[in-house]
Amino acid sequence: ATASIEDAYRSAGGRLLITGDPGGGKTTLLFSLIDHLAKATETDDAAPIPLVLNLSGWTPGTPIREWVVDRLCDRNGGGYGLDDRPLAQALVDTHRFALMLDGLDEVHDKHRSACLDALNVLLESLPDAPAAPAPLVITCRSAVYEQIVSRYHRGRLGHMRACTVLPLTGQDVAYNLAALGSRQPEWLRLNAGEGAA
Repeated sequence: ATASIEDAYRSAGGRLLITGDPGGGKTTLLFSLIDHLAKATETDDAAPIPLVLNLSGWTPGTPIREWVVDRLCDRNGGGYGLDDRPLAQALVDTHRFALMLDGLDEVHDKHRSACLDALNVLLESLPDAPAAPAPLVITCRSAVYEQIVSRYHRGRLGHMRACTVLPLTGQDVAYNLAALGSRQPEWLRLNAGEGAA
């Protein structure tokens, strides 16, 4: 049990699978973690640069490293448009990026097992933290991940820890709205009026 996505990431040594229900906040937490990691690069030149890619764009049969380089150099279709392929390759090979791969569940159903296999090949090739950290974070819907694993001969993603995003309770929602509202004059005025409940 952890209080934040940053805690989960740290305890996983930078290798984290984020699972949860549809609309449960996996991608939101991923971007919160990206923001946290990006701030670290402002004070530490050696900190890995967060690079977010959606796995729905993965090309079946392509090693993940090669696909990342392709996405870095792609000017069309949501790529980053880096004009220097050798530089992109060097950045990937030296693990300058914290790879943030969103949406394993968005890979086409018939390619999900192959994608899991490609991810495991990548994981096996990454250096061990903390000597040479090569962060990798993947998001996937819990039910889809369990479905992939049940059909997959090699089992789960290796060399990673997982966390599950739990749904908010009504009490959580009320508490967070009250905390947010307590800082907003308009909310305080509305709350003081008739029918505030």
